[in-house]
Amino acid sequence: MAKRISPFPRNFLWGTSSAAHQVEGETRNSDWWHWAVSGHAPFPGVGCDHYRLYEEDFLLMQKMHHTAHRLSIEWSRIFPQEGVVNRKEIDHYKKVLLSLKDKHIQSFVTLHHMTSPQWFSNKGGFKNKANNHFFLDFVTLCAKEFGDLVDFWITVNEPVTYAAKSYLLGNGPPGEKNIITAFRVFLNLASVHNASYVRIKKTLPQTQVGSSHVLTEYVSGGGVSGFFLPSLFHFVNNSLYFILTKKSHDFVGINCYYRAHISLSNLYRGLKEEDYEGVMRDERHDLGLFLDSTSIYTLLKYAWDVMKKPLYITEHGISDPTDTKRIGHMNDAVTSMQRAREDGVDIRGYLHWSFLDNYEWSSGFSSKFGLVSVDPKTKKRTPKKSARYFSSVIKRNEPLGSENF
Repeated sequence: MAKRISPFPRNFLWGTSSAAHQVEGETRNSDWWHWAVSGHAPFPGVGCDHYRLYEEDFLLMQKMHHTAHRLSIEWSRIFPQEGVVNRKEIDHYKKVLLSLKDKHIQSFVTLHHMTSPQWFSNKGGFKNKANNHFFLDFVTLCAKEFGDLVDFWITVNEPVTYAAKSYLLGNGPPGEKNIITAFRVFLNLASVHNASYVRIKKTLPQTQVGSSHVLTEYVSGGGVSGFFLPSLFHFVNNSLYFILTKKSHDFVGINCYYRAHISLSNLYRGLKEEDYEGVMRDERHDLGLFLDSTSIYTLLKYAWDVMKKPLYITEHGISDPTDTKRIGHMNDAVTSMQRAREDGVDIRGYLHWSFLDNYEWSSGFSSKFGLVSVDPKTKKRTPKKSARYFSSVIKRNEPLGSENF
């Protein structure tokens, strides 16, 4: 008779993740706004209008039994110009965080989620380590202003992805394609995380500080190169950030989406077709990401073995416009987390990407990652079938089996 796996503990956190630029709209002082206005990406406009409708969104989360939410504080709102602090925006984010507190939804607050103020980018951004102090000033201000309202601090989001997309592949501002510059940006982000950890802990000694690191399972894509390239990619993209920041985490946030099939032929074809990500995944949704949630078990085990810190999945999801694959995908992920717990991994929460169908960077609003759809004109929120499934998982505190939906 098969052993029944225990439900998750009562204090396990369930919820969703977001980023300011992707849901708030009108981040006019950010580099991504200028990137879009310049024609390099779809225009974000008011986005999901979450800046104005956050109370409505949080009430809906509460109704769905969510116990945690990850959001970001937009740096370019707080510091619209160098040395200029916008108190109105500080007051706004205090209201946002108080709203979550009032609804007993724990907050994971990200301080850098892909966007920077345009003035910071004009100075060279994270290419120049001498610029790190600008971000650290923002970190210190946030710790002092929002400290008692934040449950978990996430300093930086996906430094590997940020460096690769904006400085190697040219898919985000400033659109550079230089492997040395990309690596320097990555190292500077690791350094700024370590320094941010110290800054926050100095102001808030008892608070929880970590970062969100994207992990990918790399497997052979065939050929002789398939024997050694996956290990190289695993070291550079998965391991190196942990090595550089291991002592600066109270918890580890993990973003996981796919398994990549690595070989020289796949890499060459990906660069030639300008589909670097897509060609390394053999089962796709509309963004080309590989649908293999069971990889989560492997990645959780790896992160726990290396870091030995509490783990939270801070992003996981798929773009699924018809909402036909998301439930099975989510159920596989929850089952994988449950299995990892049984094998000794200290996994304490799952934050699905995302709550709303939001602005997905270069693909704009065409991709649909949300549990809740947003009418492009009226901004009306409509929960999907997958949202109801997730609510049922939260109430039961264990997977239900996608066949039940």
